[in-house]
Amino acid sequence: MPGGTEAIQLSAAVLRNQAPELILRLGSTVAARVLERHGARGLITIGGAVLAAELPGQVKAGDSLRLLVHDATGDRITLKLVGQEGGPQAQQHPPAAASVPLPNGAAARLAVDPEGGQGGGGRRGETSVALTYSSPALGSMRFRLSLDRAAVGVTVRVAPGAPLAMAEQAAAELREALARATGRTASVTVLPREEPVDLYA
Repeated sequence: MPGGTEAIQLSAAVLRNQAPELILRLGSTVAARVLERHGARGLITIGGAVLAAELPGQVKAGDSLRLLVHDATGDRITLKLVGQEGGPQAQQHPPAAASVPLPNGAAARLAVDPEGGQGGGGRRGETSVALTYSSPALGSMRFRLSLDRAAVGVTVRVAPGAPLAMAEQAAAELREALARATGRTASVTVLPREEPVDLYA
């Protein structure tokens, strides 16, 4: 497979068996962590699922990675390391991810989408960032924050059903908190998260 030195290879059959609820979407990015490595193979975790994988030479046990779902051909799934074009320096500094402590003693994961501030549609002078917040109660929540001199806006995408309803109920509170914190006009848009395409159907 092209790019073998900078990509992780998964078996679709193993993924179906070990993590049937984990659905990867072509073109999406996911956070992963290397649990252990033995030669060219090892164990990684994605979304709480532990998976056997073929690993590129530069990753080692304990590394946190950002992976792009690049290809799914036959029984092989290719996840490219984001930022490899930047060379070794980029490889040594994966995108920021943090563990956020919660009042009940649990912790949630917060990761910055490295491509979140790019793309069209932004106004001149506007800065934006995309975040994925893994909530133990509500699942994966995707935030896009945009800020300019006069306004701050947030678009929240959550799973349909109870998570969407709870996010909609909290939208006004979040808007008021943003306005207080930034001193700008604030807006909050809550949308259902796009359902991923099942690569293994």
